[in-house]
Amino acid sequence: MRLTSPTQISKRTQKPMKHNKPIANLVNLPMEIHFHIRNHLLRDPYTHTSQLRILRLVCQLFDIIWSPLVFNNILLFRRSQTHHDRVKYLRSLVRGKALSCTTLTLQNWDCIDTDMDWFLWNMKFTWEIGAAMEDVGLRLEVPFLILASPAMWLGKFLLGPRKCFTKALDCIRSRFYASLLPHTAQFAHIRCVKMTVTEIQSRWAVYRSTRILSALPQLTELELNINPDVNWEHIAQCLNNVTSLRTFRLIIWPYKDRVLMNPRHSRISRLQSFIARNPYLTRLVLVSVLGCGYCDLSELFLDIPSNKPLKLDHISLQGCTNHQALIPHLQALSSFEFSGSSSVLFLADLMKAKIFPPTITVEYLDLGTSFLFEYLRSHPGIISLSFLRFAYCPRDYINDRLSSILVQHSKTLRSLKMPSVVLADALRVSSIEMSFLRCTNLREIVLIKDYPEETNADIRYEKQVFPIIARLDPLLTVGFTDILDFRASIDYCRTSDNPLVRDLAGRLFFVEE
Repeated sequence: MRLTSPTQISKRTQKPMKHNKPIANLVNLPMEIHFHIRNHLLRDPYTHTSQLRILRLVCQLFDIIWSPLVFNNILLFRRSQTHHDRVKYLRSLVRGKALSCTTLTLQNWDCIDTDMDWFLWNMKFTWEIGAAMEDVGLRLEVPFLILASPAMWLGKFLLGPRKCFTKALDCIRSRFYASLLPHTAQFAHIRCVKMTVTEIQSRWAVYRSTRILSALPQLTELELNINPDVNWEHIAQCLNNVTSLRTFRLIIWPYKDRVLMNPRHSRISRLQSFIARNPYLTRLVLVSVLGCGYCDLSELFLDIPSNKPLKLDHISLQGCTNHQALIPHLQALSSFEFSGSSSVLFLADLMKAKIFPPTITVEYLDLGTSFLFEYLRSHPGIISLSFLRFAYCPRDYINDRLSSILVQHSKTLRSLKMPSVVLADALRVSSIEMSFLRCTNLREIVLIKDYPEETNADIRYEKQVFPIIARLDPLLTVGFTDILDFRASIDYCRTSDNPLVRDLAGRLFFVEE
């Protein structure tokens, strides 16, 4: 037996102490100072929310303070995740690691589908294609295509049995923890859910993902991105327990640009009972992408009692028909989004019913939307007006109509949002500049970047409008949708020779969309 002397023991015990680093003084700061630092950084124009994630790694105290700001969304699932990481993430959610989150994103649930699910989907998809074929010879190839899927899986298993077994085991574990989420996960603060349902998802994935919605007591907002070829009846049945929505967004889009079998009609009528079970719905967005069929609004609102209509205060429609069925639910409308020529008929119905919301957002403007300006001229008073995108519109066409709108609503207009290049081009005309300066009640102007994919700051158009904007009310604020243009505009205003423009530097802000 080998003995160790006391001196050697003391040296060993003291040796790790030499390498211990002193505790940073930042950790010992009072809690009030930490919150003061956080509030200061939130107001700092040069600090973005994505940069605040680094501060969580400083110490445990910072993690407590910054987690509610940067970790507010749960994402189920990422395709880049491995099966092992997906199991660990689900296990942490089951054990209550999402107490501060307010948003839940449900997507890519086909990642936890088994090989049998994929085989059944391939068989169904191949059979549908075969049924649509007119050539009998091509139809005879369908059974061989169906048998190709299990043959490929068997070949993968023979080449790498251990890898296939590990993948199947992790998939089963992921499905096990996913089935526990509605019962054990603590989602008490979740208010918004963004859910994507594709036609390649199995019935199990759709059922389990929608079951989570019933475990959210504070759920008030649901965004449903869906393919037109999904099983609408099954989805409507899975949403039976969702009855507390205030906001509902439905976006219908094709899966990987697939050509639809029947693109003329949408099966949105399957959700009529779901709409009727949410009587407190106030914000509704229905978007059907071109080629996905038209949404018949008369079928969607069929189950709502005529004596108890919805009280919608915001509406956005694209690819819908029979807009008259929506009129009884718009008596309290305060905001409306216009989506190009597809909404012209809806504008005619609003004008006939004398419904003029104070906030109007024009997402897409072209030559086919001339009726929009007729509607704006009939409006008694617009408070907030937004033009997000102009397409193939001559300058004279825009300038003439913009000038008349600014003159008519100069006393009521308080917020204006439009691309900086359009505003700068319009203000070159002296008559439009005079009309713009008459808007003395303007309190907010938001400048949109015309090409958001640019990676460099370009404020040549902002420099043209700053001297004119600075002549308006001293309480007016100017917003930017691009962070680089926002920072460059602050530097430009601070070094400007114009004292009014220098004063504008303290009233610039960034709009994170």
